[in-house]
Amino acid sequence: MDDAQEFSKLFMSLLEDTLQQQQDLDIRHLVQRQFTGVYSYVTICSACGSGSEHSATFYELDLNIKGHRHLSECIDEFIKEEELEGDNQYMCAACNCKQNAVRRIQLQSLPPVLNVQLLRFVFDRTTGVKKKLNTYIQFPEVLDMSQYLGEKMGTTVYDLYAVLIHRGPSAYSGHYIAHIRDQKSDVWYKFNDEQIEKMGSKNLTLCKEDEQELFSKTDEKKPKTPKGAHCSRNAYMLVYCLRRKDDEVLPDVPQFDMLPQRLQKCLEIDNQRFEEWTKAMENIRDENVAKGHARQADVKDIYSVLPPSTEDDLEWIPTKWLRDWLGGDGRGAIPEVDTTPLLCPHGCMDPDKVTMAKCVSPKAGDIIYAKFKGKQRLIGRASLCRDCVTEKCRSVRRRTHINEDSKLIGQLLKGQTSPISDNCGYWVGKLSLRSWKKLALQKMDEKQRTLENSSPSFEVATTSYNTPIESCSSSAGDNINVRSALSELNDKGSTDSEDETELQFNEDLLCEEHGNLSIDENCRRLVPDDIWNRLKLYFPYAAEFPSESEPCYKCKAERDREQQIKASLKLIAAEQRSLLSNLYYGKNRPVWDADTNMLWLVTTGFLDDWRKFIRDPVHYKLPSVFNKSMLCQHGGLLFQPEFIMTDATGGYFRLEYLQSSEWQQLTSYVTFDVEVIVTRVVEDDGQVTFIVQPDVCKDCAEQRQLSEVKMKLTYTKAPIYVRKLSPDDVTACLDPMTEPINCVTDYESPSKTSPDSTQDVQQDQKCKAVKRKMSSKSETLDKVAKFESGKRRSSRHRKIRGEKELTVSSTMTLRDLKLEIMKLFSVAPFDQHLLLQGKELKGDMETLASFKIFPETTLYLKADDNVEDPTFLEEVKGTEEGFKGTSLMGR
Repeated sequence: MDDAQEFSKLFMSLLEDTLQQQQDLDIRHLVQRQFTGVYSYVTICSACGSGSEHSATFYELDLNIKGHRHLSECIDEFIKEEELEGDNQYMCAACNCKQNAVRRIQLQSLPPVLNVQLLRFVFDRTTGVKKKLNTYIQFPEVLDMSQYLGEKMGTTVYDLYAVLIHRGPSAYSGHYIAHIRDQKSDVWYKFNDEQIEKMGSKNLTLCKEDEQELFSKTDEKKPKTPKGAHCSRNAYMLVYCLRRKDDEVLPDVPQFDMLPQRLQKCLEIDNQRFEEWTKAMENIRDENVAKGHARQADVKDIYSVLPPSTEDDLEWIPTKWLRDWLGGDGRGAIPEVDTTPLLCPHGCMDPDKVTMAKCVSPKAGDIIYAKFKGKQRLIGRASLCRDCVTEKCRSVRRRTHINEDSKLIGQLLKGQTSPISDNCGYWVGKLSLRSWKKLALQKMDEKQRTLENSSPSFEVATTSYNTPIESCSSSAGDNINVRSALSELNDKGSTDSEDETELQFNEDLLCEEHGNLSIDENCRRLVPDDIWNRLKLYFPYAAEFPSESEPCYKCKAERDREQQIKASLKLIAAEQRSLLSNLYYGKNRPVWDADTNMLWLVTTGFLDDWRKFIRDPVHYKLPSVFNKSMLCQHGGLLFQPEFIMTDATGGYFRLEYLQSSEWQQLTSYVTFDVEVIVTRVVEDDGQVTFIVQPDVCKDCAEQRQLSEVKMKLTYTKAPIYVRKLSPDDVTACLDPMTEPINCVTDYESPSKTSPDSTQDVQQDQKCKAVKRKMSSKSETLDKVAKFESGKRRSSRHRKIRGEKELTVSSTMTLRDLKLEIMKLFSVAPFDQHLLLQGKELKGDMETLASFKIFPETTLYLKADDNVEDPTFLEEVKGTEEGFKGTSLMGR
């Protein structure tokens, strides 16, 4: 809900719709009779004096307060005349033309209850948001509307009965307060949410807080107000009721006594329930207050004796229980005192959990346990576990010695500048040497947990609390031999093989398979005897290798064997590269000529794996010739020999020919499954036929070719290339293997620009140089063709000047393609002639797949002369929809 005004309108509409369902006519039209008024829009022609009148009903008067100080000024502006001139002239029916006119609002009748809305929330055009007008407005307690109605209505005097206040400087936040006058007693009440306050006098009094702005820095001075009037800068809605005549109830004013008996009974029941609920809430409040006072008394009694008197005269209470007891509201039941979380495995106070408890006096403990009960009490220092305290002291000392040894070992390692002799020192894993402190602490904690878990179980029981206090300071403070304690702990855990497996100290220098000293010297380091002796104290069962220890002979033999195998593989790879150098480098590949009648087929995938082995025989295996992939399920060849070229088959499955010598040498090193041989036979009449072993399966070969073509013609976001030709060079693109000579470059002719421009002259010279270079290139095409016959051609497309790349899909139509070309070359679609292998593409709605345009295909563009209207192309480029509804092949 935005504001109270909108809520009032919606509530009136809802109330009116609800009452329409009643059978009683008085109730059905209650809202209309009490709140509905009538005013008219009157327009009078200035020329002929005739006019028109349009009546409308209203539930409230919306008055503008901007620039006004009194309510009467707001009403005068509401009904003032408006001049209709200029573009806003009135269409007079009598004059049959537009004329200057005057328009005003004329009040016809007013309701018994008059709602006045003060428009404090306005739209600020400078900021684009709503703001609140905090100006003062004077409004009277008695409002006489006779001057606005004349003699049309008998009684026109209204009395103020309600004022709605909006507190807050913003239109988007604030607080509403209502002042309402009782009709029977004429007493004013203030409604502030659930708080209802009766005014001190019968007159309306706007409090200071009602007019105080929230977060306001400056206060406007309140103007003087005459008697019988009020002034407010937060008044938002005023409600006036028609004055009674001679203390008689007007028939239009509803009274409580006039309500039906059924509604009166419902109101009485609701009021009775409200009174009962109020009394119940008061009783609950009184009970809570009494409980709070009793609880405060208990807390004061315990708190007075809570602190312990001496270090020996104390008792441990869990901190959590004290926090719940002191911080609770007293409504819920307080649980018993549970000291179980504070106990060690021996059933005494755990020294590691003293932070979870508070020390109180035994007297306070007696009161707490007597009132709230509990299980085991922890009284005095004797409640501390002697065994746990002793072990805690030992643990602290052990950690201190570990830190001291860590510093000493670090200093010795930094001071080790000269190498150690062969007959002294020990091998230690580098990883273990870096993390030995962490492993030692981890092992110490695991030993501690093992001792705790192995301690006998105990039962918590309520025993006598007069046990003599025995101090453990003497045993805990004795000079304990840390190294002997470590040896004792290690002796206790000597049979714990799982513990040694988890710690893994010095295991990083062991070989994984045999558990001996690793042959890799990078993972270990030789340290002096004094460092090893200190480490041995913490890890007595770690692997020990003096400096003269030999590495694992099994791993060494295995390494020597691997080196021999790698050397032999490298030798085999070198031999094959030397014998099959043309096959490896892709040179002098076989072609069908008079001297060649028989060739062998292999897949290019096998050759790629074979070349990987030649380059790196250590990491790649020598592949086998798997020619069954070239055969169908019937055992026949999937390729027609007359369509098999040296480079590729034109599909996704590439093949390559081998000479007889190459096949013999290759199969002497590798194995093969099927031998595929192609024989060329020349008949007497010169006709050439091919014989394949095994035979070609024609049905499967055709199906494979069709499927490959279909796969290649199904693509998205694939590149194609478009080259623009000059008008006199159309034949250059007839041969798909020949590049056009006079391709249009990226440079423009100097004749199209200023002749004085030096940059244009330089571009013209570059253009001529490019054309000369491309012309000389055409003279060497024969040499290039001869060279490429014995060399593998690169599959990467090489762009030239004047060529543009487009990203297309196989479902794109020729019309859409021409629109994309228009963006790149600024050539209208109907001036474009696209050529593919010498044939022009026609059919705007045909797709690229129907023209068999594969990815990376090059199309040639020949453009007609420019259109007659130079602005037409810009209009076309601005909106492509104009072309999509028309044909692109002609104007």
